[in-house]
Amino acid sequence: MKPMSDKILVIKEDENKEQISKGGIILGKSKETDKTPARGKVVEVADNISDLSVGDTVVFGKYAGIPVVLDETTTVFVLDKSEVLMIL
Repeated sequence: MKPMSDKILVIKEDENKEQISKGGIILGKSKETDKTPARGKVVEVADNISDLSVGDTVVFGKYAGIPVVLDETTTVFVLDKSEVLMIL
């Protein structure tokens, strides 16, 4: 798989992972959680993109990108480079 022009391929981190405080308390989701951006790992970048590389963790809008289902367990998101908010 190779993205074209200014596209990147990202696999989102598991959003349903339970968050646990240092004291061992399972934290619930709040209304603010719905507004938080998504994170993911870059798995491929277009040839003309030089400031992102495979393996980078990026933050992007929760509803950004186009999901492409590869198999039953893997969904890759095709993002424009401009949809990336930050590199972690």
